[in-house]
Amino acid sequence: MVKALTGGRLLDPAANIDQKDTLIIENGLIKEITASTPPNGAEIIDVSGCLVVPGFIDLSCRPGSINSSSLVSLGQAALQGGFTGLTILPDTKPPLTDSLRLAGLQALAQQHCPVQLFPLGALSRNLAGAELADLGSLAEAGGRGFSDGLRWPTDSKLLLLALKYAATFGQPLFIHPEDPALVASGLMRESQTATRLGLPAIPAAAEEVAVARDLLLAQAAGGRLHFVHLSAANSIALLRWAQQQGTAVSAAASLAHLLLTYNDIRTYNTNFKLQPPLGSSADQGALITGLRDGTLAAIVTDHTPASPEQKDREFSAAAWGGSFLRHAFPLLYTRLVRSGKLDLATLISCLTAGPAKVLGLSQIGTLAPGSLANITVIDPAAAVTISAQQLPLNEQNTPFLGQQVAGLPVLTLVKGVVAYAKEDFSCPNTRP
Repeated sequence: MVKALTGGRLLDPAANIDQKDTLIIENGLIKEITASTPPNGAEIIDVSGCLVVPGFIDLSCRPGSINSSSLVSLGQAALQGGFTGLTILPDTKPPLTDSLRLAGLQALAQQHCPVQLFPLGALSRNLAGAELADLGSLAEAGGRGFSDGLRWPTDSKLLLLALKYAATFGQPLFIHPEDPALVASGLMRESQTATRLGLPAIPAAAEEVAVARDLLLAQAAGGRLHFVHLSAANSIALLRWAQQQGTAVSAAASLAHLLLTYNDIRTYNTNFKLQPPLGSSADQGALITGLRDGTLAAIVTDHTPASPEQKDREFSAAAWGGSFLRHAFPLLYTRLVRSGKLDLATLISCLTAGPAKVLGLSQIGTLAPGSLANITVIDPAAAVTISAQQLPLNEQNTPFLGQQVAGLPVLTLVKGVVAYAKEDFSCPNTRP
């Protein structure tokens, strides 16, 4: 069946597409963008007043346990948020440490998760940081890169070897840069807020030292390095310097760090216990500048579901992380684009073409003819108040409860199939 999305504004900045025309889908691919009348028999989907953009791609998801129910929940959250592709860090339960587990995840996802998953294989054996994992078999099994998740590889020689070896497969290393010796038992970024709350602090240097070392090793090895998320202004400056030297390195900023600072932590609300910890307003400004000038390639959600039992505890005992997939775009659109801090084109690129480039995938993250028809349709005027009652129990761990946001995804297509439609979105018609 041929589908035709009509009446919407097609926006794909990376492909220089910004026009109000009809997008034709056939056999799971984008066939063409045309001003002509849709072909006879086409299923016409009227998206007047909406934005039509490439399906969003997240470079950092941590779903926790890998089973059918967790993948169903992950897929539902992704589709409602307009995400058609998710990168899965390997520190899952069980961890993605060998080819059998990678294959098992992908087989399970085919049955229970309607979005595309891009799993990362372990960088070190058993994520222990002592010796290299079998990167070759992990790459053959479909790993899109290698990582130890939220464990920073402290062994410099190991990381140097990993960079060189991964380069033979054309795969990047995904690194969470945070020196555990400097983090110690810290719970939030070093600041007056940490002092006021009496919480053990983590210096920004914990990230900055890790970033500096990793950049120098990347220069020496010549491999591809991607920082899963950066949160400190000095880290952005170091990254910018390395890129100017020609180092093959990229990085992302997380949604939470773009929208929040440690000054937003007024009580012991564990939904603000995030990894890396929230930074200062200067750090936040540096992240936004990094998106504007292209130093940062992507925006990630760092989606980490947690049950009330895991979060409703003392701050020190509560689980790290927050759930952000369902409202990621509305939050970013409302807080950054509508406020004039970031233009819409940059936001779209950082959720689509930027992540696709990091993964080395050319058929997604674009509306160009011939690409996969992974498409998100957004109603800029549609608004909602984020409420715990509207979220599954394991996704109520968000610091944005009670906030009103606009720009809701109303339709998500994966490989040309409508995988999600907002309840009040009108049904398609067929052209006679």
